[in-house]
Amino acid sequence: VGSTAGGGTGLRQWSLKQLHEVIEEICLAKIPNDARAVRHKAPRETMHQHLYTFLNHKFGIKSLITEWAQSIVVAVDRFSDSDCEVAVFGRSLQNLVDEEFRNEQKVIAATVRELLKAYLRSKLPHASDEALALKHREKTEGHLFDEEWLDIVRFMYGRKDSAAIINRVRAIQRDTIDAAIARELQLAPVDNNTPGTKRRTTAQLADVARRKTRKRIPYDQFVQVCLFHGLEVHEEVLAPYVEALRELDHPSSSVLGKGTLDESQFRELCARVRPDLTETDMEGWLIELDPWNMHAVSVSSCFTALVPGLSKLCPGAG
Repeated sequence: VGSTAGGGTGLRQWSLKQLHEVIEEICLAKIPNDARAVRHKAPRETMHQHLYTFLNHKFGIKSLITEWAQSIVVAVDRFSDSDCEVAVFGRSLQNLVDEEFRNEQKVIAATVRELLKAYLRSKLPHASDEALALKHREKTEGHLFDEEWLDIVRFMYGRKDSAAIINRVRAIQRDTIDAAIARELQLAPVDNNTPGTKRRTTAQLADVARRKTRKRIPYDQFVQVCLFHGLEVHEEVLAPYVEALRELDHPSSSVLGKGTLDESQFRELCARVRPDLTETDMEGWLIELDPWNMHAVSVSSCFTALVPGLSKLCPGAG
């Protein structure tokens, strides 16, 4: 749970670890909640609606529900630029990505772990399982050197994606080296004025900093690079759909803000982004997504139904 409020904001403060835990709890609770909605012939809740349902089940006290909801949204905003799991959850709350995308992110993180394990096994063919497990843990809690993360990239990505990942890692490494050089320069006046110590030039200090920061990247940071790349690619795919949803807005109502579409809006969305769909196709999707004619198809469901490659269902399938 989050700590007590600080900084005079009146809101609960969350560490990144605590936020991860509550996000996981919220998302896991949505699975049975969605199943319950089907049984009761109710529309599927948006992630934002589910957040309040989850907190209502947890506390049942309006003031606590409001406090927790607001503090979670503030924490999500705080960590979204540095942690992709949080960023994806934040976009789900805003109906900007499909809820299921977080599962794809988990696959990416697990793949990185497995490829690192395979790399270590190839470099230490005679090591015991225990020794490999220890080395793997050391790496996942520490740094990856160039030959290690580049091997993972080669197996995971094609040329275009590889170039994007490599460029991003190189930028992080340059920032790390620049920070190390700045630290060496900051310490230089003290070292140079110490009796018996040979003076070092700026170039020598920079060289020391580069040697100390042999080309590497923290494992967690490398995983974040892969996850954010995946999110960016996914958002590029969704961009025409998000834009079309914004075009459905009325002065008094935002489709993305509400997170649901009625039948006429769903049909208009299909006409804008999937002109290849026939009337039969649209009817099939409406039966699948709004079987009880509640006029509330979630934006997340629209993404998974209409974006090629995302859907695991077929229109009208049982």
